[in-house]
Amino acid sequence: MKKLVWFLGMMFLAGNASAKVLECTTAEDSWVNSPYIFGYEANTTAVTVYDPVIHTFVGEPIAGKYEESSKKIVFKWSVQVKIRGDQTNMGYRASFFPADGKFTVRATPGAGYTGHFEGRGTCKVKEQ
Repeated sequence: MKKLVWFLGMMFLAGNASAKVLECTTAEDSWVNSPYIFGYEANTTAVTVYDPVIHTFVGEPIAGKYEESSKKIVFKWSVQVKIRGDQTNMGYRASFFPADGKFTVRATPGAGYTGHFEGRGTCKVKEQ
């Protein structure tokens, strides 16, 4: 994972002072286990995301979207997963609160499944 953080950092920070890489952790061990790595640039809506679920089902970072307000940054992405042999789309929504470093993440399975999974933790901006 450290090599991936370094790679994402180099990819986003090369020649762009507005790019950031976040590494976030939770204490959960389900569909919202950590670490989460987000690479994004200011003034865009694109984010690159990597986590253990993405690693298992995709094998490489995927694209998502983000929105930034004065109080938080919200990341959204989805992953095609297999649950009990059936494929479904697991939708993710994560919020990072820069003022205190807190992080929340929610995973919601697609059609045919009920409920959701939640985790709470912290994030750090990774310096290169």
